Amino acid sequence: MAKYIPGDLIKETTARIQDSEAAKIAFEKGLYDGQYVVTAEPLPHLSTELEEIRSDALARWPSHQVSLDEILKWVGRAIDPDTRAKLHFYASKTDRDTAILLISKGIFERLW
Repeated sequence: MAKYIPGDLIKETTARIQDSEAAKIAFEKGLYDGQYVVTAEPLPHLSTELEEIRSDALARWPSHQVSLDEILKWVGRAIDPDTRAKLHFYASKTDRDTAILLISKGIFERLW
């Protein structure tokens, strides 16, 4: 038989439990959860701005798999080294939308 837990204690405990961003994206946008690698040589070639982002990602993850949650954290913490301001790859996008856009533009390849 299970131990009785008062409702307020359950609320306090479950308030600290959150779905991962990957789970939210998979639900909202489709099946983006999984493992990725940075595209070594994208075809067709990327724009200058996207190539700079890909180069940064390749420097961070040169030869190993990266999860969608890691990509989200990277996008969310992108800081300009000169001004120390938070970078917004695409100002109108959320971090989730930005991560999905970077995947769809070919910066990351999904491992199946």
